[in-house]
Amino acid sequence: MANDFSYVERFPIDPFGSMTSTSSDDSFEGELGDPFIISMHFITDPGEALNLKDLFQPLLEWIDPEFKLFNIVERNEINGIETNHKLTNGEAAMTLTPCMAILLFLQEEMLVDRVSMAQKYLIRPPWKFHHSVSPNGKMSTCPPNHQDFYCHSHDMPLWGVRQVHYGKEHLRFVIFCSEENWEDTVQFYSLILAKVAEERKDDFCYFTIYSQPNFDVQLSLKKLPNKFKPRVLNSAILQFKVNEVGSLVPLLPNICSPISKRRWQTTDYDGNRILLQLTKRGRRSVRSHTASPAPRTTTTTKTTTGRTDTATKSTQHPGWFV
Repeated sequence: MANDFSYVERFPIDPFGSMTSTSSDDSFEGELGDPFIISMHFITDPGEALNLKDLFQPLLEWIDPEFKLFNIVERNEINGIETNHKLTNGEAAMTLTPCMAILLFLQEEMLVDRVSMAQKYLIRPPWKFHHSVSPNGKMSTCPPNHQDFYCHSHDMPLWGVRQVHYGKEHLRFVIFCSEENWEDTVQFYSLILAKVAEERKDDFCYFTIYSQPNFDVQLSLKKLPNKFKPRVLNSAILQFKVNEVGSLVPLLPNICSPISKRRWQTTDYDGNRILLQLTKRGRRSVRSHTASPAPRTTTTTKTTTGRTDTATKSTQHPGWFV
C-alpha cells in the first residue's frame, strides 16, 4: 500500500522519549512516567499481520512509529466472523457501534498539514466512513471540527483524527459504554488504573495515562446515547499494567483468571475483554487463583454481542464528542 506520508519528516518530538520496549518486565516509573501502562492488542487472521501494520503505519507515524503501544498478532485460524450478520428482533430496535475507537489529536505545522494528510488517508479504501459527530450546535471561532469516525474491518476499532488548535497532542483510546452500565464502567476503569478521572461529565470522562510537555496518552469513556449499544470486538483487546492482582481480583464484576504467568483476563460491564499484565514488582507477590465476580450494586443487564456492520452507513450523531 502506498504511503503518502513517506516524504515528510518524522514528528520532531519523540512522544516516548528514551523509553524502550513494553515487552520486558518494566516497572512503573511514577504516576505518569510509563507510557505503556495501557496498550492495545490487534488479532488478525493468519498472514495478515504485516498488512495490518502497513495500514496503520501512516496514521501512527507521528505518534507511535515503532508500534510500542500497539501489538499485532495472528490467530491460528481464520476468524470466520460474518460481516453481514442478520439482526435479531432485539438488535433491530437499537444501533450497534464498535465498542472502541482510537483518536489522534494532531496540530498543524507550518510546513506540513498533518491533520489534512491523515484525514485524506482515512477516506481512501480500505477505510470506510462510519459516522460523524456534531458539536451540539455550539458557536466556535475555530474552523469546523466535526469528528468523523472510520473503520476498515467489522471486528476492529474505529479511527478518527482531530485538530488540536492549542495545547498538547493526544493519543486517546476510547471505550464506548452502554447507558445502563455507565456508572459501573467508570468505577471499573478507575479501579483498574488506580486513579479517578481527571475530567468527568454526565456522558464522558478521561484519564491521562502518560504525559510529556507536548504529548499525552489518554483513556476516555463515552456513554452512548439511548438506543445505541456497544458491540464487543473479538480482534482488539486493551491491556493494562497493574502492580498487583491479588487484592484487585475480588473487586472485579466478572471472572478474572490467569492466562499466563504474567497476564490475567477479565471483562468489563459491557462484556469487553481486557488483559491485566503484572509488572515485575507485582509478579513477585501474586498468588495464582481465579475469583468469582464481586456483586454489583446496580441492575444486571445482558451484554450485547451482536455483530452488525454499519461501516457504509453515513450517519451523524449529535453530542458524541470524545
